[in-house]
Amino acid sequence: MSEIAKTGNKAQVLMTTNPQVKALLQEYFHILIESIVELPGRKKTDLIIRFADNSVSRCQLKHGKGDGRGHSVDRRCLLNFPLDDTGKELLGNVCLKKGTNRPIVNNPLTLIPLILLGVEEDAKPTHFISARFDPATDELLYLSIATTEKVIEKLQERIYPTINPKRTCVHISPDIYLQRKGGGKKDSRPDDIQTKLKSFPEGTMTVMYEKK
Repeated sequence: MSEIAKTGNKAQVLMTTNPQVKALLQEYFHILIESIVELPGRKKTDLIIRFADNSVSRCQLKHGKGDGRGHSVDRRCLLNFPLDDTGKELLGNVCLKKGTNRPIVNNPLTLIPLILLGVEEDAKPTHFISARFDPATDELLYLSIATTEKVIEKLQERIYPTINPKRTCVHISPDIYLQRKGGGKKDSRPDDIQTKLKSFPEGTMTVMYEKK
């Protein structure tokens, strides 16, 4: 397992056990939190927050700053990518080096919601959380949150009219790009298309805590 995956998994555990996290999220939601639990399996939702009134919030967690390359938000085979045949041809030629033709592909407004939220209704996140923990001490360093609606709205404001192919990546916006997953010999599906979120646009997240 990659170091990024390891730290992300550890962050999910810390989100469920750290009392400071629970207190900060209670402040944001203005309601008593009964529990924060991980959703098992490869889902768009990482954490489920259960409240005292029996309501729930489903959260996708992004740990760290993205380290320049961004956070992984989606991975799927080219055949299942939510673009038409021309769009899949572009991804195959640029990301997987299947050809040299680079057709012009309009950027559908449906693309970002499908990538970020998926199609499983019970696993679609209602909120996005960005968090950072000290790798040595597990101390909380940063916590911010936004509704899914606000995240999508801010990302949609910045999409390119047409998908923008670069050398080996395809860019949807200044914030989101697509690439070949890779991963070396240990990866059973290296030719999957991976979507990376470089950062949340300015003004998206409500910062609940930042260590000075």
